[in-house]
Order: sequence, then C-alpha cells, then structure tokens
Amino acid sequence: MITLAIILIVLLLLVIALVLVLLKMRQLNREVKVDKERREILEKSIKLEGKATTPKESLIILNNISKKFFKEYINEKKEITYLEMAEKLRTKKYQKMAEFCEKMDYFLYSGTEINKEDALKMINEFSEIVNKAKK
Repeated sequence: MITLAIILIVLLLLVIALVLVLLKMRQLNREVKVDKERREILEKSIKLEGKATTPKESLIILNNISKKFFKEYINEKKEITYLEMAEKLRTKKYQKMAEFCEKMDYFLYSGTEINKEDALKMINEFSEIVNKAKK
C-alpha cells in the first residue's frame, strides 16, 4: 500500500514537472516570436532611411510600420489614432512610446512639413523604442 502511494506521488510530481516544462516552452516560443518580429521591424526601420526620397515619404512609411507595431503592442484590434494609442500607453506607464505617438500625430496631421532631420530623429526614436520594448 505504501509503495502504491509512493508511485502515485512520483507520477503526480512527474505530471506537474511536465506541465511546468510545457508552460516554459510555450513562454520561450512567444519570446522567440516577439524577438523575430522586433528584428523585422528594426530591419524595416533601417531600410526606411534609404528607401524614401523625401522626408514626407519617410514619415508615411514610418507611419505604416509604427502604427502596426503599437497596435500589436497594446493588443488593439480596431483602428485607433495615435492620440488614443498615446493615452493607452501612458496609462500603462510607457511614457516614451506615448510621446512618440504624439509626435507622429503632430507630424501627420498638424500641417507642419517634416524636414529630413526630424524624419531621421523619428526613425531613430522608433528604432530605440522597438529595441527596448518588452512584451
């Protein structure tokens, strides 16, 4: 009777260990996926500098890349403005991301023409955000 209890305890411990290993593997797979996506976004950002011929084109390309990134980052399925994203990011204590979204909104919708220097700053700022982002 005691050996049966020991066998059951050992089996239970093995099942628990297996579940923990599977959960850890699942977490690592998610992290690998996030790292792969982050690398792809950074590669797009780097290529962006040479791809666009004008600062306005750079901003449009950056808009497409960054909006997709932030929507995924805050797990937003519907269309959302940069100001709405900034608000959500700020409530989650992501100040730099929120500030970036506000700058994107300004350059896209204020009517102010973006110059090459500002476009490069925005690209570099976005690259830093993606590089430091944690899921």
